[in-house]
Amino acid sequence: MLPQLLEFKIKNFRSFYSEQVISFGDNAARSVTALFGANASGKSNTAKALNFFKTFISTSAIAGNVFNGIPLPVQFPNKPQYDPFLFKQDAYKEDSSFSIKFKHTDKIYIYAFSIDNDRITSEILKEQSNNSKKMKVVFKRDAERRLSDSAEKYGFGRKLVEKTRNETLLITKAREENNKYANIVFDLLSSVDVFLGEIPQQISYVMAFELFKKKPELKNQIIKLLNDADFSIRDFSFDETKGLNNQITVQTTTTHAVRDNERTVIGQQKLDFAQESMGTKKFFEIAAPIIEALDKGSTIYLDEFGAYLHPQLAAAVVEMFKSENINKSRAKLIINTHVPAILDKLAREDIVLVEKNLAEESVIIPLTDKSVRKDESFEKRYRQGIYGGVPIMSANLRL
Repeated sequence: MLPQLLEFKIKNFRSFYSEQVISFGDNAARSVTALFGANASGKSNTAKALNFFKTFISTSAIAGNVFNGIPLPVQFPNKPQYDPFLFKQDAYKEDSSFSIKFKHTDKIYIYAFSIDNDRITSEILKEQSNNSKKMKVVFKRDAERRLSDSAEKYGFGRKLVEKTRNETLLITKAREENNKYANIVFDLLSSVDVFLGEIPQQISYVMAFELFKKKPELKNQIIKLLNDADFSIRDFSFDETKGLNNQITVQTTTTHAVRDNERTVIGQQKLDFAQESMGTKKFFEIAAPIIEALDKGSTIYLDEFGAYLHPQLAAAVVEMFKSENINKSRAKLIINTHVPAILDKLAREDIVLVEKNLAEESVIIPLTDKSVRKDESFEKRYRQGIYGGVPIMSANLRL
């Protein structure tokens, strides 16, 4: 079984100032976490935070701001990205912090780091003890590069620190030396995929194309899923070309049936994917990662889920992850969405609200914190604004 993502903490990043926690449940049977909130509440910033966490760990040991021609998430060469909360005095002088809790094999781990505009200010990895089940410190590093007493024992000693720049995480550098604990953290990273809503479509197609090259058997599964979703696509193909600087361009073509006046299929018609509807394009973008997640048992975070999709189709995707017959690998789906129609497909433990407080800070509120009954109509009460997480419109706007 792949590592399980249990909890993610964010502090002083974009619209989040005070520490906020998203719990994904410690029960393997819980397969969906759905974040609901008004526009500009901060839902997408949770996806961006998790994406930054993953990307920064993977790339912090790389000098400069470009790797293999791909811009890295840094503002200045050799400096970590620092994107603090902007609506509080002096928040830009404070650290941004991220922490993740996960299960790997039979143990629980917590890995966290903090950064400012110049360097790593703290980093820590904890592991569940074999005997007491308490969390022991594997290593801890502070802003002055001082280490915990335990660090040397587990391969995070002075020699590693001397090879590590101020803006590089020890866990990233230790990965280069095949450190056991670094490999555990990277196992978690490889089991979590984040798909941001703002990724250009061309990049999405390239990602799908690369996935099909690795796993050509996915194609038939996606065609079946497209047919089940009533998109009438009989087949699709990719044509890869390389331009200047080896930049990949992918031309996507879909195949539809051609019928005579009696509606009998007499041939096929190929369409450039640009001619398909926006809903078809959006569903196609997420189809491959959804199927791969269900196959591998990994975690997938879909930002702006349901945009351009019919509510029944969005609900069907959620039901796929909730179904024990389909989701046999115990894959996890994380979404942020504006589609209330899926609420009644969820348990109260699955639902998380994201709101802005009076200081314009995003806050995360599990629905279970609101003393909600299990048998409530979540969609009806959410639409009524009883739970919060909806726009507060003026009377003039409602007219």
